[in-house]
Amino acid sequence: MFEELCRILGDAGQPMEPEDLLDVLWLAERIPSGARAPLAGCAPRAVDPPVSGTGSTSSDSRAETGPRARTDPPVAETEPAARRTSSHLPVVSGPFATEAPGEALWTPGARALGPTLPLGRALRPLKRRVPSRRHSELDEVATADLQADTRTPQVVLRGRPERWLRLALIIDDGVSMLLWERQCAELKALLERSGAFRQVDTYQIRYGADGDVGGGVRLGRPWSLSPGTRPADSVADVSGRTMVLVVTDGAAAAWREGRLRPVLERWARCGPTAVVHTLPRRLWAGSGVRADTWQVTSPRPGAPNSAWTVRDPVLPPSVAPPPPVPVPVLDLTPGDFAAWAAVTTVVGRPVPVRLWTPHPPRLPADEPGRVSVGDFGRAASPEAVRLAAHLAAMAPVTVPVMQLVHACLDPRQGTAPLAEVVLGGLVQPLPPTGDARFTGRHRLFDFTAEAKDLLLDAVPTAELLACSRLVGERIESLLGRSSDFAAWPLSGEGAATPFAYLGPALQARLGVAGDVVTEVPFEETAEVRRLSGDELAESLRLMCDALSWHSPGWAEESDLPPLRLAGYLDGTVLPDWGFVTTLVDLVTRFEPDLPADLWDRLRAQYVEAMLPGCAAEVRLAFDRSRVGLHQADLLLLHLLLYTHTKSGAAEMTEAEIAEDLTAFLGTRGLRLRRESLRVRHDLLWDFGGGHCIVEIRRTRLPFDWTGVMHFARSLGTSSAAVGFFVAVDDSVLSDGPVPLEECVVTDAEPTVGGPVVGLRFQNGPQAASVTARVCVVVDIVGRHTSREALWEVLDHAVRAAGVSRDACLRQDRGDGALVLLPQGVDESRAVPGFIDGLAQGLRGRSMRLRVAMDRGVVEVRQFGVIGDVVIRASRLADSAHLRETRSAYGLLVSDSLHQDVPALHGRFRRVRVDFTDYRAWAWLEESAPPDAYDPSRSNAVLIGAGAYAELPALPQVETGLHALANLLTTPGSGAFSRQRTTVMAHPESRKKLLAAVHSAAQAAEDTLLVYFAGHSLYDSVSGELSLAVYHTQPNSPRSAVPFDHIWRELRDSAARHKVVILDCCYSGAAGSDALPGVFNIRPDSGDVTVLAASDRTAIAPSGDRYTAFTGALVHVLANGLEDGPETISVDLLYQEAGRLLSVAALTQPTLMSHPRASETTLLARNPAYRGT
Repeated sequence: MFEELCRILGDAGQPMEPEDLLDVLWLAERIPSGARAPLAGCAPRAVDPPVSGTGSTSSDSRAETGPRARTDPPVAETEPAARRTSSHLPVVSGPFATEAPGEALWTPGARALGPTLPLGRALRPLKRRVPSRRHSELDEVATADLQADTRTPQVVLRGRPERWLRLALIIDDGVSMLLWERQCAELKALLERSGAFRQVDTYQIRYGADGDVGGGVRLGRPWSLSPGTRPADSVADVSGRTMVLVVTDGAAAAWREGRLRPVLERWARCGPTAVVHTLPRRLWAGSGVRADTWQVTSPRPGAPNSAWTVRDPVLPPSVAPPPPVPVPVLDLTPGDFAAWAAVTTVVGRPVPVRLWTPHPPRLPADEPGRVSVGDFGRAASPEAVRLAAHLAAMAPVTVPVMQLVHACLDPRQGTAPLAEVVLGGLVQPLPPTGDARFTGRHRLFDFTAEAKDLLLDAVPTAELLACSRLVGERIESLLGRSSDFAAWPLSGEGAATPFAYLGPALQARLGVAGDVVTEVPFEETAEVRRLSGDELAESLRLMCDALSWHSPGWAEESDLPPLRLAGYLDGTVLPDWGFVTTLVDLVTRFEPDLPADLWDRLRAQYVEAMLPGCAAEVRLAFDRSRVGLHQADLLLLHLLLYTHTKSGAAEMTEAEIAEDLTAFLGTRGLRLRRESLRVRHDLLWDFGGGHCIVEIRRTRLPFDWTGVMHFARSLGTSSAAVGFFVAVDDSVLSDGPVPLEECVVTDAEPTVGGPVVGLRFQNGPQAASVTARVCVVVDIVGRHTSREALWEVLDHAVRAAGVSRDACLRQDRGDGALVLLPQGVDESRAVPGFIDGLAQGLRGRSMRLRVAMDRGVVEVRQFGVIGDVVIRASRLADSAHLRETRSAYGLLVSDSLHQDVPALHGRFRRVRVDFTDYRAWAWLEESAPPDAYDPSRSNAVLIGAGAYAELPALPQVETGLHALANLLTTPGSGAFSRQRTTVMAHPESRKKLLAAVHSAAQAAEDTLLVYFAGHSLYDSVSGELSLAVYHTQPNSPRSAVPFDHIWRELRDSAARHKVVILDCCYSGAAGSDALPGVFNIRPDSGDVTVLAASDRTAIAPSGDRYTAFTGALVHVLANGLEDGPETISVDLLYQEAGRLLSVAALTQPTLMSHPRASETTLLARNPAYRGT
C-alpha cells in the first residue's frame, strides 16, 4: 500500500521519497487544517471545483464519489468563481431524496473518549511484569554460577517476563449502546496502547431467552452480525491472571431484572472484575447499574473481588453489611481509573470505590408505549430538550450525526444530554431495511410527526437554521481525521432536512463532482443584524448570537465558564467592561460595519446596569456630578467607586495612588496607561475617538475647593474629552470622613477645553479617637486538627486574657483562625494572659499551631476584616522561624507590641522576618534550650521480638532490649523516666503492640521514642514493611504489624520530637519518601525521625551478646564520646554508630529526618563529657 501511494503521487507529477512521505503523513496528523493552519493566511482563498459548462450531467457520467473518489481535471469552461464561493452542498443521513447519488460521502468525526493521556497515566500502576508460566529464557547469571560451582555444562532457565494480566473487554448489547460504539473502540485502543496487558480480547454480550444456560447471556464478536457465540464463563480464568471490564449504560432489561448479576459474580470470583458505566454519574440512578461508595482493601495484587475486604465508610458491618461479591462501577474519568488500579495493586490499604449496589430484580414489564413530549420535557434537562428539538428538525438521523450536532450545541455538557434524548424514549430506531449501510451505529432514528411539531416550537427558527451551518463548519474543522460516517448529498427536494451544508473546499476534499453542488442562499435574520437592544443584557445576547452564527467555538476559545456567561446574558450578573469591549471586538471581525451609535448605547446601558449595585452615596454623588458624555460618565462612576472604597486612612503617595487606581480599574476592564511624555502622575483612558485624562496631585492644607478647581481647569484641553483631577487630601479628619457627595465637583463649561471633574481623595490619618486592636493570627500545622478543638483552645486563651468571648471578633480562615481582642483592652494584662492560656489549652492535645500577634488599625466589613495589621500578622505566622519550631506552638510578637507589654520582656528572642514584600523585626518566644530534655513529658516504647512460633529465634534481641532500656532511663542521664517507658519483650499479638504505641503517642509532649528489634517482612512489589510478632507466619504480612500503623500513631502525636529506631531487615525502607514498590507511596516524613539498621539484611552475629546495630547503639550510649558535646542527639548517635559498624565491615545504618530535627532530638547525656 505504501509503494502504491508513492506510485500514485509520481503519476500525478509529485514524486516523493518514502522518507519524505512519512514526514508529510506525520505532519498531516498534527498540523491543524482550515483557518487554523499556520500558513492559512498566506494561501489563496479556496473556491469551488470547476464545473462543466453543460450545466448538468447524467448520473452515469458523474465522477466517482466516496472515500476512494478522484476528481478528474475538467476540460470544459468553468463558471466564474465569484458566483460559486457561496455555494454549499446540503447533506442528509440517508438517500431519501428523489435523485440522491448512489454513493455516500464518508465524512470525518470527532473523538468520543476525550483526552486519553490522563486515562493512560491512571493505568500506569498496572504495568507490572511477572515470570511467564509457558515461556522461558536463559538465566545467564544463574547459569554461570552453576557451571562455576559444578564444573558441568548445565543451564538454568527462568520464566520470561510478561505482562501479568490479560484483559477481557466485554461490551453490552442493545440499541442504546450504539451511542457508545466509537467510545468503546477508542477505549479498546487506549487499553492496547497502555502496555498494561499482555493481551486485550473484546467481546459483546448476546442476550438469549431467560431460561437458557447461563441466564441467557452469551458472548460474541463486537458489533458483528455473525451468529457465532460462546459461553459467558469462557472468559473466566481460574489462575486469576485475567481482568474483566464490562462496558455498559445499564439500559438493557437484563441489568434491571438481575440476570447479569450472577454472571459478573462468577467472573469476580476468578479475577478482578469491574463495570465501566458510559452514562454520566448523575444518570446512574435511572439505569440498571447503581453504585454506592465503600472502603475496599485488597489482600494481594490482582486478587479476585471475592477476596476483598469491604466496609462502609461510616457504619459498622452489623448495620451496613457489604455486598456478597463486590463489583466496582467506574466512570470514564482518570480518577475512577486510578482508584481501580489502586484496588488491583495496593495491598492492605483501604481505597474508596463505588460498588454495584444490588437491587431486587424487576419482573419483565410489558412493552412500553411511546413517550410523550410532555413527559420528556418534565423529566429531561433543558439541554436535552434543546438537543431533541435540533435533532427533530433534521430527522431521521444516525448516531454519528446526533453526536456531531450535540458537539456543536453543547460542547461542555458531556454526553448527558444526548443520552437523555436516546434513553428517554422520544426517538426510536426505524425498522431495518435490509441495507447493510444502515446497520449498527449507522442505523436511522426518527421522531413521530407529533413530537416533531411540539419540539420545533421549543427553539427559535433562526437557531435551527443556523445549526446546519455550524455542523458543516464543525466537519470542516475535522478534516484530516479518519472517515467516520456516511452522508448523502441532497440534489433535489426530498423528504429529509439537511443536517449540514458543506462548503466548496470541503466538497473538493470529499471528492464531490462540481455539478452536484446546488446554490443554497444563507440569509441572516434581522435579529442577528441588530447588535444592540434596550438593555445591556439584551445587547449582549444579540452580539453573542451574531458570534455564534459566524464562529461557533468562540465561547470555548474564550475559556469563559458557561454559568458565568449565562448570568451575563440573562442580566443576573454584571460583567466587567473588558468583557463588553472584547465582545464588540470579536463581532467586528465578522461585521466590520457596526452601527455608529453602538459604543454610546453600550456605555449608557452599562452605566444604567451598574448603578443599582452601587452604594446609595455613590449613586447620589454620581447623579450630582454626571457629565452627560457616555464615555466620561462610565469612567466617573468607576472613579467614585474607587474614592468611596479607598478613601480614609490610606496614607499613600501620589505614585502609589496612581498604581493602585490603575490596578483597581484594570480588574474592571478599564485599561489606563501612564502618560509617557510628562513626568507627572497622569493617567490616560483611551476610547474610540478620544481619551480622558486623570491627574493626581497632593493639595495644600487646609483643603480648599477654590484652589483645587482653579488648578483642575488647567487640564481642560482640546485633546481630552474630559479631565479628571484627583486631589489628595492629607488633612486629619477629626469629625470623620467627608460625605462622598461633597467630594466631587463638576465644571461642565470651563473657559478652555472640555468638562473638568474634581474628586477629593481623603488620604489623611483617622481621628485620634480611633484606637488600634490586637490581632492574633493562628495557623494549624498538619491536617488532623478539628475546628472544634481549635476553637476550644482559643476560647481558653481568651478567657485567660480576662476578656469576654463575645467582645472578641473571631474569623475562620480555613487552615487557621483570626482573633481580634476588643478595643480599649488592657494590653499589658491581656496579651500575656492570652499567651499563657494558649499554652495551657494545648496541653494534652495532639495539636500544633503557629501564632502571631500584632497591633494596628483594622476595618471590620460584612465579608471579613481588612487592614495592614492583618497582613503583617499573617506574614509573621508564615515566617521561617515558626515553620522550623518543634514545640507544640510557635509564637511571634511584633516589635511594637513587644515594647509596649513589659511582661513579655525576657521571655522572647529578637529575630528578623524577611519576605519579598515585608521585612521587620519581631520577637520569638524562647522554648526549651536545644541541649535540654524533659523526662517528665517524654514517653518511650521499647520492643524486642526475639522469640517466634514459626520464625527463627533471635536470642540477642532480648539482651539488647534491656541494656538499651537501662541506658535510656537512668536518672540524670537518660532522656526518659522508668514510669513513662514501656518495655515489651516478645510481643504476642499485633493488638498489644499497637495499644502500647498508641498510649505513649497520646501521652508524650516532649519526646516520643519507639524502638523495635526483631524480624520483619518486606514486600518488594507493594513496598510494605511489616514488623513480626510471636505468632507471625513466614511470607504472611497480614499476620505482622504494618509499619504504616505505627507511623500514623507517631504522626498524630503532639510530641515535640518523634523518633523511631528499627533494628530489622530492610528497615531503611520505613522512612524513605518513595519506596521501591510502585504501589505504595509513603506520606512525607514530616516531623518523624527514622534511624534504621539497614536498607538490606540486618546482621545478628551468632554468639554475640547483641545484634550488630543495637550493640553499636549500646556502646555509644554507655561509653560516650570523649570530644563530643554534653548531650547525645539522634544525629550524633547515628554518626558514631555508623563509624563503629564501618570499622567492623558491617552494613551501614540509615537516617531519615526533617532538617535539624535529628540534631535537636536528645536521647541521653554524654558519659565521657568533661566540660570546657
